[in-house]
Amino acid sequence: MLRYALLVLIQLRFFVSGAGEKTHFWSVADGFPQYKNFGQISAVSVDSADNVYVFHRGDRVWDYSTFSLNHIYQGRARGPIPEETIVVLSPSDGALKKKAGARIFYMPHGLTVDYMNNVWVTDVALHQVFKFPPLNFTQNSGLSQPLLTLGEPFVPGNDLKHFCKPTDVAVDKTTGDFYVSDGYCNSRIIKYDKFGKKLLNWGRSSQSPTNEYGLNVPHALALSLDQRLIFVADRENYRTLSYKMETGNFVHSYLDKRPIYSVTYSSVGGSYLFTLSNASYQYPGIVTVYDIKSNEVVGTFPSSFGFSQPHDIAVSSDGKSCYVVELKPYKVWKFRLGKFKLYIYFICIICFRNAGILKSLLRSQFHV
Repeated sequence: MLRYALLVLIQLRFFVSGAGEKTHFWSVADGFPQYKNFGQISAVSVDSADNVYVFHRGDRVWDYSTFSLNHIYQGRARGPIPEETIVVLSPSDGALKKKAGARIFYMPHGLTVDYMNNVWVTDVALHQVFKFPPLNFTQNSGLSQPLLTLGEPFVPGNDLKHFCKPTDVAVDKTTGDFYVSDGYCNSRIIKYDKFGKKLLNWGRSSQSPTNEYGLNVPHALALSLDQRLIFVADRENYRTLSYKMETGNFVHSYLDKRPIYSVTYSSVGGSYLFTLSNASYQYPGIVTVYDIKSNEVVGTFPSSFGFSQPHDIAVSSDGKSCYVVELKPYKVWKFRLGKFKLYIYFICIICFRNAGILKSLLRSQFHV
């Protein structure tokens, strides 16, 4: 028995020294959300109160007939989506708190709530980026007029006044500068000042996973304000790239075996990058958590299933809740971060007399 205990303690030392408090163990929050009346869900974000904002497409579906070969939206004659496309949920149980955005959008894609609770969205049919003022939770009102609009409606392009299916926005709260990933056609990142004046851009179309500035559908963005980095989900190159926020200079590449659909970041308790991958061949769609100081994986989830068509991810301000949305099924997932207690190991020492079985169990449960 002592021999088995020693083996387990060695394994314990491996897990704790290799990860310790930095190791992430996430579990599904059952029963979330209560509200479930969605179409294709393209984006999720949280505001300063950790309310959960969901961007969905109502009765519209993006399929092979949605765009022409030159990226012109083919459903303009149908008019904008009649349903409220922005749904705000309570972070505790997913109950409905607010709906807005009816008869405005044609094909929703990205949504970001910034540090002042302004709501930024991208519409790939309109080829536009919008900044809306904060939602009013005390009145039964919809979206106010946008504070900023970039792009020409329904006109794709690659000059400074046009986008081509822009995918996401990230906002720097220290300066008000913001970044747009543009997107499905132009494969570039554009940085603007808070007034919408272009400051710089980088990126070009490339299917090479070794090209530091070659992008193949930059699909989502996230900022690390403490490290001054911007992360780009380079979807079809199966990787996440980090660049300096000020200069756009390349820093690091996080390679995967699956398309990376979204990214988010948390500085709570460390410096953590979350990447959301879609399924590819034998690899399920999962969330991977990196410690960007060591660039090592410190967690993956979920453990018991893979996502079907995940599209976006967000993390709460306290770093303890993570939200994933899927295009199909029309699903909002909530995961909770749990602290791994050392006494679990000692219970395992008592319950299992074979260190190999124990080791396999721990690996299967916690994916470290």
